Amino acid sequence: MELIEITDIPEKLKKLAYERAKNLPKLKGTFTANQAGAPVGYMGQIIFAEYVKGDDVDEYNFDVVKNGIRYEVKSKNCTSKPKGNFICSVANANAKQKCDYYVFVRVLKDFSKAWILGQKSPEDFKKQAMFWKKGQLDPTDDRGYIVKTDSYNLEASKLDPLNYEIQTEKPVLGNLLDLFPTA
Repeated sequence: MELIEITDIPEKLKKLAYERAKNLPKLKGTFTANQAGAPVGYMGQIIFAEYVKGDDVDEYNFDVVKNGIRYEVKSKNCTSKPKGNFICSVANANAKQKCDYYVFVRVLKDFSKAWILGQKSPEDFKKQAMFWKKGQLDPTDDRGYIVKTDSYNLEASKLDPLNYEIQTEKPVLGNLLDLFPTA
């Protein structure tokens, strides 16, 4: 697992993630109660777009495009630095998105840090992932987590590193504010 840590996320960027989440329509087959997870999703998406200096297109099938490669960003919140046994998930309802790669991001609950964990093609992800049914106990979680929706799940340690041809110089997160101006 590649672990790219992003720190010093500006307050304006956090607000931007919440603003964008307000406009998201209600979704079926998601892990959280519709809007509850949307700010985390947008934070991961915005951070990844800036990191690779890609276009944040926010389409249903993919979120970011860089050099013609389409990335669907899957984000979860967390309370600590991610470990290799953390689970990366794709809801079954989204498993047919037309993207070239899933990229997995973890965002600290207070949005102060985020980590890009790696990527996997949709085909490889499905081949290697465990399929969990809604209502079953997560077999990797000793806290008794009940799976919220049918989903494909893979340990972060099994992700591929980002495709390095897409990376350029390390971005400064303050530049994100120029890409996504607020009213």
